[in-house]
Amino acid sequence: MSTPVEWINIFTGDRDVAADLVTARPRNPDVSPSTMREPLLRLLSDCAHHDCCPQQVDLPLPARVIDVENLRIVTTGGQVGRFAALSYCWGHSTQTLLLTSTLAKMSHHIDIDTLPQSIQDAILVVRSISIKYLWV
Repeated sequence: MSTPVEWINIFTGDRDVAADLVTARPRNPDVSPSTMREPLLRLLSDCAHHDCCPQQVDLPLPARVIDVENLRIVTTGGQVGRFAALSYCWGHSTQTLLLTSTLAKMSHHIDIDTLPQSIQDAILVVRSISIKYLWV
C-alpha cells in the first residue's frame, strides 16, 4: 500500500528574505496595466542582465500580429520587431475569430470590446509596457 502524496505549495512575496530561493508568487487576479506594468518591466530588465537569457532584440514577427497601438491585424511579411505572445484556452464560447473572411476588416480596425477578456487584458498590458505587437 502506497502513501498518498501531499503537495505543499510555497509562495513568497517580492520583498521577503526568501524571495531569491522561492520564486513562486501568489497568483494575482488583477491583470490591469496599472498592476502589471512595473512587475513586467522589472522581469524584462532582470532577464536582459542574465547571461542565459536571449538578447532582447528585434526578431522576425509571426505572420500576423495585433498592432496594439492601432488595434488592427498586421500581416508582417517578414518584418522584424518586438512582440509579446499570449497563449490561452479558447474555451467553448462564440468569439471574434480571425478568418479569411474577417482579415480585411480586422486589418483596418478591431473593436476591442468584441474580443475575449483575456485578449483585451493582454492588449492593454502589452501597450502599457511599450511593446507594439501581440501574437495570439
